[in-house]
Amino acid sequence: KGVIDILGPQGEQIVRYEFPSISLAVAESKEQVFSWPGAPNPGEYTAKATIFYEGVASEIKRKFLIGDLFIKITKLRAAAVAKGGIQALPIELQSFWNSKIDNVYAEVTIKTANGTVVAANLRSDIANIPPWGVTAVTAFWDTTNAETGKYTAEVRAFYQNRTSDASFNFDVVEKKSGGIFSSGSSALTLFIILDIAVIILIIAAVVFYFRKIKSSA
Repeated sequence: KGVIDILGPQGEQIVRYEFPSISLAVAESKEQVFSWPGAPNPGEYTAKATIFYEGVASEIKRKFLIGDLFIKITKLRAAAVAKGGIQALPIELQSFWNSKIDNVYAEVTIKTANGTVVAANLRSDIANIPPWGVTAVTAFWDTTNAETGKYTAEVRAFYQNRTSDASFNFDVVEKKSGGIFSSGSSALTLFIILDIAVIILIIAAVVFYFRKIKSSA
């Protein structure tokens, strides 16, 4: 006898089927068939069969996919964006369909922590997602007038006359400075640095010249 467990994408048990005891001769095989009405959601599932015989339990697992014309917005690939200028908002999309889905794009609405809309209809580029594939599209937001702090990105994906929605939290932070070309640097700063370098080279050349004359005397 034995049991078959169907496990969901997170390992949760969806359903269990038990089949009765049977007798098998040497090298004989038999089939047990059961029907399942189907999964509640698309994704990767596991069938686990446990067979009991002569005091032994033998287990076999097989993974299988259940598809639907569905795109899941899995993540916003930006935990923080810089204040000032146009910033990228990369959005990861996962297909649960066994055929390619063409002309997929997303629109993003940005809200402050108190729910005030500060940007809307930020449209991404268009992507074609292969069967069961994962890809990214990118929307852009001008953060010049944005305050630093916490925000929510409400993302809607559009595909084949369908939509999917998801929300993600992220931060707007001050730009990090780095090197001589950090915030506040200018052409004047670069000119001064080059000028100082030239002066140092001239002084070194003069010192070398007089040392050479002195050694020749």
